[in-house]
Amino acid sequence: MATPSTIHTTSHRKQPRNLSPTFNPSWVRDPEHRAKVKGFLRGYIENGGTVLQINMIDADTLRETQKNPANYKHLLVRVTGYNAYFTSIGKELQDEIIARETHQI
Repeated sequence: MATPSTIHTTSHRKQPRNLSPTFNPSWVRDPEHRAKVKGFLRGYIENGGTVLQINMIDADTLRETQKNPANYKHLLVRVTGYNAYFTSIGKELQDEIIARETHQI
């Protein structure tokens, strides 16, 4: 039976470790929160993280984009496994992404 120590082998360490977190912009507005994000990133790298794609967005910006898409035509969002221009995806998917951002911890 595999245990955490046997699963984490040298061959697994050579595999890319992908992470695509979405951070609310408020997380980097003050020094205390910036230090926490910096610690998160440092910990990710020190623990073997190799691929990191950070998205910095909030639900209010996404709602504003729905109202005024011409002002945000270059806004990229993480969907599931790929990025897309927010203004190019359907409203149903836009609403789902907004809901996801609204309920983030």
